[in-house]
Amino acid sequence: MFKKYKQVFSTCFFFITDFTIAFFMLKKKHIRVKAGIALIIVMLILPSTHTYSQDDFSWNDLVAWNGVTHWTNYLIVSPGYFGPNALPVPELKNGQIKKDAFFEFLGESHFSPGDKTYNLFFRYYHPFANSRIAVEFSMVPIEYYKLSSETRDKRKLRNSRPKGFAVGDLVFGTTIQLTKDKEKFPDLTLEMFCKTTSGGGLADARFTDHPAYYFNLNFGKDISGLQKFDKFRWYASVGFYNWQTNLDDYLQNDAPGFGIGFEIDKNNFEVHNQICGYYGYISFKNEAVVKVSEKSYVYKGDQPIVYRFQLLKKYQKFNIKFSYQKGLHDFAYNSVSLGFQYMPLK
Repeated sequence: MFKKYKQVFSTCFFFITDFTIAFFMLKKKHIRVKAGIALIIVMLILPSTHTYSQDDFSWNDLVAWNGVTHWTNYLIVSPGYFGPNALPVPELKNGQIKKDAFFEFLGESHFSPGDKTYNLFFRYYHPFANSRIAVEFSMVPIEYYKLSSETRDKRKLRNSRPKGFAVGDLVFGTTIQLTKDKEKFPDLTLEMFCKTTSGGGLADARFTDHPAYYFNLNFGKDISGLQKFDKFRWYASVGFYNWQTNLDDYLQNDAPGFGIGFEIDKNNFEVHNQICGYYGYISFKNEAVVKVSEKSYVYKGDQPIVYRFQLLKKYQKFNIKFSYQKGLHDFAYNSVSLGFQYMPLK
């Protein structure tokens, strides 16, 4: 009975912990970051519900190893076959650079039938030149994961019991405001981001240990005349995502990116609904991952599409942030996050 509901208890503890931290900071008007991080880490190390079948696991038999090819060549380096933080769909922006610099701290949970992942998320955002340019740094400083034996075999993982902790990739980039406040033309921003190779856990397909980059052109515009809301804004994005693979014939995957959404502001609440994703081309090639393997399989999982809901409660120097994400295609996770944004210069 306890095992059946242990995941529910863990998730409830996660939300209660994060909300308590955020409320305490607002109540006391100062940050207790160390205490908050310590509490969330306790949540991260709670046991998961995954169990491993009593099988005689042999990676050599799983992939029909030829005795020569390195084990990393058998991995499918795509968002559908790695952890939820390895090659995530970039956040869809609304076409405007924010006015205030902020730190963001989140606790996140990702659930799929064979992969339970919990992680912390950190971001720093800083605008310059009267909000015409902004720089941004983000990272998953730590994640805890545990996979089922079925997911282990599907992803061709080398470890018999893939679980533990991993450090994520540092992502950094620049956003430029191209147009703003034009009467008959939407606001436009161009963002350019790079993913480094600081992440670990490659043997368990957590982070890719390969570089990636993406460009997005974001555009959006407020809709006037809706008296029920303080603001109603539509926005969309087109872009390009590129990451390195381990295939001999296709060393990198090119993916057009896209997204559409809307924002509603009312009484210091900000709500976003959006659908976004990117569309890799290697899946169309029916490309074998290791051509000399007797158990051949093809590269796939490179066309992730997700739905996202985001809610912000705004205060003078803090925002409480809640997000929900559902994978619609090539992304098997349902994800929730809760945390806060702190604006030190406001």
